[in-house]
Amino acid sequence: MITLTDVSLAIDGAPILRNVTLTVKEGETMVILGPSGAGKSSILKIILGIWKPDTGVVRIEDTDIVPLREEEMLPYRRMMGMVFQGNALFDSMTVRENIEYFLREQGKLRHGEIGRRVAEVLDSVNMQGTEDMYPEELSGGMKKRIAIARAISASPRMLLYDEPTTGLDPVNARAIDELINRFKGKGTTSIVVTHILHDAFAVGDSYAVMSDGAIVAAGSADDILASEDETVKKILEEFRDEASLPRTGASTVPYSII
Repeated sequence: MITLTDVSLAIDGAPILRNVTLTVKEGETMVILGPSGAGKSSILKIILGIWKPDTGVVRIEDTDIVPLREEEMLPYRRMMGMVFQGNALFDSMTVRENIEYFLREQGKLRHGEIGRRVAEVLDSVNMQGTEDMYPEELSGGMKKRIAIARAISASPRMLLYDEPTTGLDPVNARAIDELINRFKGKGTTSIVVTHILHDAFAVGDSYAVMSDGAIVAAGSADDILASEDETVKKILEEFRDEASLPRTGASTVPYSII
């Protein structure tokens, strides 16, 4: 479980997060929605311990990670897999080397097990046969799949996604949504940051909508759709037919579950 309580952060005097309180239950997928600059990605950096809040409590399971030193954060980071908006693949490494490097950094597998695990996770995202390719040879959708394969390779208990479908065409975006949904009910706790409403409703169990560093609405899909908050209404106005918005997860992916 991940819990933020009254978390605030300012950088160079500019407020980034304002009294943010949210709870992500074990095995749940929470979607954090909002426009660019709302503070969504800042929450992921706080959870990873990259940024320290000025005030508030950040609990990973039962531990407040805010006062922890860098070396004390390592066991908690090893519980998490992160899918970055820009994928963060090393251009000079092949697909295999990108995943192997991450696994060695995690230190969870023996040397002889790493190659087998690389093959397993590439198969799980339908990217078998790409082991010797370099990132520049991959499409945007392929890079995102590789980034997800790397994130899940160490079998994390928590997955953090930063704008996972931004810049992808509808077909690839749907494929990524379906991959995210594969972890529903498998014990993985997930947070998905996005500004794309269709993708949000395709993957989420619960939702938090942010504006100017604060959470302005939270709850189920129905709660968000019924919200009277002006920021939420503005987001929903992108869609002419609100009744067509999906209220449940995307279709099941025809790939084997790890």
